[in-house]
Amino acid sequence: MAWSQNYKDLAHLVCQVTREVFEASAGRLKVVGRAGVGIDNVDLGSATEVRAWGRWSNVGIDNVDLGSATEVRAWGRWSNVGIDNVDLGSATEVRAWGRWSNVGIDNVDLGSATECGCLVVNAPTANTVAAAEHGIALLCSMARNIPAANASMKAGQWERESFVGTSLSGKTLAVIGFGKGLVASPHAMKGLAASPHVMKGLVASPHVMKGLAASPHAMKGLAASPHAMKGLAASPHAMKGLAASPHVGSEVAKRAKGLGMNVIAYDPYASAEKAAAMGAHMATFEDALRVADFFSLHMPLTPATKNLFDGNAFSKIKRGARIINVARGGVICEKSLLQALESGQVAQAALDVYKEEPPNFETNALIRHPRVICTPHLGASTAEALEGVALEVVEAVLDALEGKLSPNAVNAPMVPAEVLKELQPYIRLAEGLGKAAVSLVGETGFHDVNITYSSPRGDDLDSRLLRAMVIKGILEEVTTARVNLVNADLLARNRGFKVFEVTVYSDGSDILTSMSVSLGTNASKFSAAVDRASRIYVEGQVRNGAPFITKIGNFDLELPVQGCVLLTRQVDQPGIVAGISTLLAKDECNISFMTVGRTGKNMEAIMAIGIDQDGNVGQRNEWYSKGLELIHKGKAGVLLLAGGQGTRLGSIIPKGCYDIGLPSGKSLFQDTLSHFEEHDYFGLLKEQVHFFQQGFLPCLTVEGKIILETPSRIAKAPDGNGGIYRALQRSGLLNKMCEEGVECLDVYCVDNALARIADPLFLGYCHSRGAEVGARVVSKAYPEEKVGVFALRDNRLAVVEYSEIDPAVSSSLDPDHPGELLYNWANICMHYFSTSWLHKDGPVQGIKLELFIFDPFPIAEPENVALVQVERAAQFAPVKNAPGSSTDSPETARAAILSLHSSWVKAAGGKVTSEEGLEVSALISYAGEGLEDLCEGATFTSASSETLLRP
Repeated sequence: MAWSQNYKDLAHLVCQVTREVFEASAGRLKVVGRAGVGIDNVDLGSATEVRAWGRWSNVGIDNVDLGSATEVRAWGRWSNVGIDNVDLGSATEVRAWGRWSNVGIDNVDLGSATECGCLVVNAPTANTVAAAEHGIALLCSMARNIPAANASMKAGQWERESFVGTSLSGKTLAVIGFGKGLVASPHAMKGLAASPHVMKGLVASPHVMKGLAASPHAMKGLAASPHAMKGLAASPHAMKGLAASPHVGSEVAKRAKGLGMNVIAYDPYASAEKAAAMGAHMATFEDALRVADFFSLHMPLTPATKNLFDGNAFSKIKRGARIINVARGGVICEKSLLQALESGQVAQAALDVYKEEPPNFETNALIRHPRVICTPHLGASTAEALEGVALEVVEAVLDALEGKLSPNAVNAPMVPAEVLKELQPYIRLAEGLGKAAVSLVGETGFHDVNITYSSPRGDDLDSRLLRAMVIKGILEEVTTARVNLVNADLLARNRGFKVFEVTVYSDGSDILTSMSVSLGTNASKFSAAVDRASRIYVEGQVRNGAPFITKIGNFDLELPVQGCVLLTRQVDQPGIVAGISTLLAKDECNISFMTVGRTGKNMEAIMAIGIDQDGNVGQRNEWYSKGLELIHKGKAGVLLLAGGQGTRLGSIIPKGCYDIGLPSGKSLFQDTLSHFEEHDYFGLLKEQVHFFQQGFLPCLTVEGKIILETPSRIAKAPDGNGGIYRALQRSGLLNKMCEEGVECLDVYCVDNALARIADPLFLGYCHSRGAEVGARVVSKAYPEEKVGVFALRDNRLAVVEYSEIDPAVSSSLDPDHPGELLYNWANICMHYFSTSWLHKDGPVQGIKLELFIFDPFPIAEPENVALVQVERAAQFAPVKNAPGSSTDSPETARAAILSLHSSWVKAAGGKVTSEEGLEVSALISYAGEGLEDLCEGATFTSASSETLLRP
């Protein structure tokens, strides 16, 4: 590689960590290097053109001021602290910023860098082998108790019998996070384009040819154009994306095989073929937990992997298993690991990463645990890895300065404006096709992506932007990651998406005649989207500057790429369009366009209907206004089912007083009389707040005999939350509510941490339709979820408890709604009652010793019952199980609150950098409204913010 002398010096600087300043001259500073100490004494003075800056230091650089350096071309840095407060001064042309760091880029202010037109590049792959070697070192050290034995020897002790280890040979190692498949490496494919074997392997791929089999034009064009294949082989851009680069997990697997271990792997994105090639075999997560003797963790920290190893996972592993973590601290619940070590479920652990880094050495019990080996995040810390990372960053910065797209860029790309202008309508088409295709994928996901371009330019078509936009469209529907034109390819590879491209020559004057996207999958939400090659298939064109989808599956149609679209499949016959239109009109859903694709008269057809996503927004506003009116005029009341003691939570205090660990320290509901008195009844009159007790029923033996608490007193137990009806009558509150004009009640349970109290939309909807009984429901998370479901029993709507339903019935799917459970509407104990209905007397058919609040629902006529489906993440976070449980625990409820409140802040224009989210006081916002003035442009770095916790 021929570098200019200036950049060659920079590479030498970052690799060798020199302390010299090169080529300093008045008014022009070519390369500056500094290491080990602060740089506040480096004065650029009148250096008006800083060409490159490299620095290796463990202290901050917030005191760096480039002064009058108006053209900073490149900045390289290795550091363990943030760079978001670097003052670029009047440097108006910062072209590239390279960072080589072992703590990620979460402390780089990407927004500011992008604002300055600065491309930020990272070095993600050069330290792979180093991390794998560290994992193996920890594995061996743990198995043979080397750290403890060494400490014993240094203390002057000879204790051979105390450090008997365990053999690795013949043991089973589970590698969790095995490999990303094919990963970008700018070095790996160098010179490969000239190899005749490259295209041979591509042609032999059954996925590629399978996708092309349905298109005779595609194969015809491919066969007729020798330039098509030649051009692809000669294109460094085409092959760059297919370069093989190692993953830490797979590198650990290779080395473990050398130690005689049996290796299994769990990774939802890795291929079984890749594992088999390394002598490993893929397993499910459950199987890995069950059979492994050792676990080595190598997955990124995502919402899906956070606390993957929790109490539930540890309970399923072999007793005495051992675990190594060189991935991310958050993938293990540290509290659960400590409990597993104390109980002996986990024999030993070796940790290189921690949830908090550096950890609190005084409070973190894992650090001090005798059966835990700890290292301070040394995975990438070898001289060779550091040099490799430095070279990778420098090469990426060089690419950026030459205007090339860097695969390691993490923010906006540097794309020539003229190229973007020419491709603009096709970029919209590419993204739209990606979104459309992935939205049709069923629950099993997809394993590869085929993109076909029909273009008059043939092999001269630069498809990088189009490919990236297809991937962007796909990823943004299935991940929360930041996706742009530069990192789309890398993110796809990181998630194991295999992307294949074919360019077919076509006639015409436009840059692109058409393009198609097909996904390999076993299931689709819409069966008509599957083509003859058994792949989800969408095709599109640009017409008059606007993108259109022109084919779905085997059906031709003309569908604009915009808005929300409803797809239906039917036999072509009269009355279908009218019937669907009538159905949508009943739901006040407006139709914006409609198009039909059919295979022939009276044959199979599909219909695409453009609908306004919030078709009944006007009606919703009316319901919301009605609910506010009911609250304002005192016609709506709120009834809290406060519950008893938090016994299942391991607490003897009232459940409502239980602290789930929020930053504010607030409990589920401060429901004691003294608390209300201390806070002056929160703005209400004392007469408006009523505390009353539920009833009791006698306790009986299994023979039906009454149990005595004392010789003169009957033993009693609470009559359940269904006793609320009798308690309202006995306390006189029901009559009092009617006298004061209260027309309806909003009822909720104290153990739902996300209960939206007196939701105006819910109240207004139920009241407007004259409902006697109403309930908010959520879709079941999974068939075995322990929640009751709404169902018809003797033609009356009732709640059937989970314990009453056969598991096979719970798992039954709805034939009319593919992919949904037949009994899907979960009762979350958030109810509406009209006070007139509460006065009704139902027929007495027997006595039930413990009543549920939903037991009387069948008394109401079905047409007078309203069910409103709400979003689980916004309104349901139960606290039922003890701390440390994987579901419905104080921890999961806390996480749900902080996540929801974070989404409010982001929607209001704020930025949340706290990994766990943050809390917003209910006195500041009820459901995310009114936060713009507090949040817009603000950054919140911790879960606890005075701005959002105190009005």
